[in-house]
This record gives sequence, C-alpha cells and structure tokens, in this order.
Amino acid sequence: MQEGTIAGPGGVPVYFRKYGNGHRGVVVPNAAWLARDLEVLTRDRTVVFYDPRGRGESGSLTDKSPVTLAGETEDLDLIRRHCGFDHIAILSWSYHGMVGANYAARNPDIVERLIVSGPMPPPYADQAAATMQSRLDMQAIQELMKSPPADPAAITEAWHTILMRGYFAAGGAYARGLPEPRRSANEQIGNVNRHYAAFLESVRDWDWRAAARQYPGPVLLLHGSGDFVPLEGSREWQSLFLNARLEVIPNAGHFIWLEQPELFFAAVNQFLDAGKLSNTAVR
Repeated sequence: MQEGTIAGPGGVPVYFRKYGNGHRGVVVPNAAWLARDLEVLTRDRTVVFYDPRGRGESGSLTDKSPVTLAGETEDLDLIRRHCGFDHIAILSWSYHGMVGANYAARNPDIVERLIVSGPMPPPYADQAAATMQSRLDMQAIQELMKSPPADPAAITEAWHTILMRGYFAAGGAYARGLPEPRRSANEQIGNVNRHYAAFLESVRDWDWRAAARQYPGPVLLLHGSGDFVPLEGSREWQSLFLNARLEVIPNAGHFIWLEQPELFFAAVNQFLDAGKLSNTAVR
C-alpha cells in the first residue's frame, strides 16, 4: 500500500491511498469515509482512494471558491495521472456520483466502467434534504445547538450521533456498525457543510442529463430502498445513461455496504470483474 499527498491546483495537497500497481485501476473519491470500509475491494485489484481538496486528509480550503464540480473533477484526474492509469473504473458515492459521472462523460476513452452508490442528481437535492430532516430528532438538535461542546471535534461527534440515524434504513444496520471517517479538521461538521453547500451551488447550472447521455460505457447504479435520497433520481439517471443497470438494495439506506454488505460487494465485484479491471494488480 502506498500513501501520501501530491500537489493539487494552487499547491493544495491531495491525499491518496493506493493498493496494487496495475496500469488500470479503480478510483474512489472520499477516502476519509470509504477507504476503511471498502478496502476489501483491493484484493486482486489496483484501487486508489483519495480525498478531494478541502476534505479528509487533503489540504484545507479556507476559501471555498475552488469547491466546484470542475475542481473536484480536476482532483480525480490529478490522481489518475499521478497513478499512471491508462484506464479506470470509478466508484463514487453520494454527491461524488456527480463527479464520477462528469469525469466519465468528459473522458469516455479513459473510463471503462462507472459505479454510483446512492447518487444524488442536482434536481433531487432539496427533496433529499427534506426527507433527511423528517427523520431527525429535532429536540436533540435543539438541545445540541443550545449547549454545544466547546471542542469542534466533540461537536462533530455529537452531530454524527444525531445525523447518522437519518442515513440508515428503518431497522437497518445503524446499531451494528457506524461509518468511522478519518478524524481531521476537514471532516468537522462545519467544514463539511460549507464544502457541500459550495459544491451544490456549482452544479445548479450543470446539464447532468446531457452528461449522462455522453457516456457510452457500462454503469451500475446502487440505491438503498430506504435511502433518504429519492429513488426517482437513480431511475432517471438509469434512463439517461446509454448502458446502465439499477439495483435497488432492500433494507438499506445511504451506507449500503454497512447495511447489506453481501449484496453490495457481490454487485460491485461482479460488475468490476465483467470488465478489464480485475486481476491487474501486481502485489
């Protein structure tokens, strides 16, 4: 395993963690949240997890103006070029599904396969936010806002205790295992909220439907039946991509790999193994 940072635009360090040494690889944005839980995918594959600028272990961004769809797409290409990948598959989750789709549309000769788990197309963001709010313990939120901990890390932990329940399906795996993002200043709740707000602002005029039509390669869309993100968004994306399959995973929310790991990893492994990306790693 190789781990480090490379200089991104503006000299901001971009963190990566790479397994294997193949010339083709699976690229996964959001290492802070995914690298630990999805490490099983690195068996017999070359996989690189990375954090975009302003998130996880990458450099901080006090000024959020670089946090755009174009900026995060640039970070993905920076990682690909640094790793020397001729061709890639992309596994993207949540709002990074937009980054993966945008990169694939712009680079169909490079992206052999695209996986999007819990995708959030721009028109469905407001509906997703409303559903999330309806799931939360508003009294607990009010109490936290009245008497927040002094330590920013403690504030983040308190918010996660409240917010994470909204990400899981009713009766799902919330009690069995929570995601454990890397602890860093970038993953404190205030920074994540500002980062996400800046990103959403950047995609308001993005023609995501046209982008989907531009990518001819195979696409796997995974959506938990109990996700707070509307299933209608994944269905519309499926109808727009030229070669897409949608799998709705029962009794799962936004963290499908924690709630239904067997179904999640079976679908992902089968999809990746059907292409040219399996068994390319040189250990």
